[in-house]
This record gives sequence, C-alpha cells and structure tokens, in this order.
Amino acid sequence: MNEKFVLLTITVAGQQHHDHPGGKGITAGEVVCVVREPDNKVDEHAVRLYTTQPKNPNTRTTLGYIAQGPNRVVSRLLDAGYSITGSVVQNDGGVVVELKMRKETR
Repeated sequence: MNEKFVLLTITVAGQQHHDHPGGKGITAGEVVCVVREPDNKVDEHAVRLYTTQPKNPNTRTTLGYIAQGPNRVVSRLLDAGYSITGSVVQNDGGVVVELKMRKETR
C-alpha cells in the first residue's frame, strides 16, 4: 500500500537567508524536496528544504531548513531510508510545509 500520512507541518526555518526571503515567489501546492545534510557544520541533524523550477528541474532553490528539534526525527527517518516528501500548504509571511511519508513498514 502506498498511502501517505502527514508526518509534520512546519514553518520553514531560515527563510530570510536563502533564495526566497519571506517566501517571496512561493505558492501553495508547490512540491518541496526534503534532503538530509549529514555533513552540515552548524547542525548534525540538518534537513534542507528546496523546490525545483518547472522549466529547469535541475535548478534547485533553497527555501530553508527544518528547525532544530523537529529535524531530529526527520533526519533519523531519512537516515534509515524512509522517503519523505513535502508540499507548501501556506505562504502568508512565512512558508508552511507539510511533510508526508508512506504508511508502509520497511
């Protein structure tokens, strides 16, 4: 069964430091890629969130990161091989992302 459930709904951390300050240019429904950064020097549990441009899917634009705390659970799931996807659910002064994962067990 490939059903997914909502793992976490979060406001993207560090938006002001990346490609879409304040969520500028981001709309609800956009797909968000969830990428583990195990070599991140600031946070050993870092998980980066980015979108791809429809006209050029090889171009990634960083939204920001999952905040410290919630990122521990997400990073451990990613490290264990689980697939986590995201989508923008709100952007009214801060991008809110819903993270989903499959219900199936490994």
